[in-house]
Amino acid sequence: MYEKAKMSPVERILIIDTATMVCSVAAADTTGRQSSLVLARNQTHARHVMTMADQVLAQLDWKYNDLTHLAVSCGPGSFTGLRIGISSAKGIALALNLPILALSALELLAYQAGGWPGSIVPMIDARRKVIYFAVYRWKNGRLTVLTPPAVGAPENAIDHINEPVLLLGSGALAYQAMLHRKLGDNARFPARVWSIPHALTAAMAIINGEWLLEPVMPEKVAPIYLRKSDAEINLLRKKSNIV
Repeated sequence: MYEKAKMSPVERILIIDTATMVCSVAAADTTGRQSSLVLARNQTHARHVMTMADQVLAQLDWKYNDLTHLAVSCGPGSFTGLRIGISSAKGIALALNLPILALSALELLAYQAGGWPGSIVPMIDARRKVIYFAVYRWKNGRLTVLTPPAVGAPENAIDHINEPVLLLGSGALAYQAMLHRKLGDNARFPARVWSIPHALTAAMAIINGEWLLEPVMPEKVAPIYLRKSDAEINLLRKKSNIV
């Protein structure tokens, strides 16, 4: 069934995104049916993600074995959140004998910029005064990568940009004042709702053939971290102090 799912068109998909402080789950199919839930609470996603998946499918009268495809956001983003989302997706995939579409959390945000004509810079707050970011642009109806995902200071994300640029995501919200000072009138921020990742955005982009991804086996799906975790950083600091 793995090979069959790899070659078959996306007809009915479930998306899980836990890369940030927001937990988002969505399902959609080629007939236009769709359902989604977005939850922003100061709690671990482990408490909600599978319940949300159950509810999203129930709203459409679907069962898990009705799905033809499954996708999960692999980061960059919250270390704990990514592990929860990916492990949940892997559990479903193994039970259904389905491969997984591995999503970029930054690209998901970029798709929420619609057909913005200039540069699009999604930013995810990585704390410690750094962000995850990338630069995209729509070309010939496709979202293209100008700067691949990276981690750095917020000002690094806007180096060499001298045109109106759309900034979105938790990182853009956290450093909005500074970004506006640096870019002046070129800094554009969408409505705050579009800085929250919506799994339904990814579901519709994939269903409509805008976002083309190669399904991979569950065991090959891994989080995109880009930097060491806070625990690793603190451990290295302790070791350096001991030395």
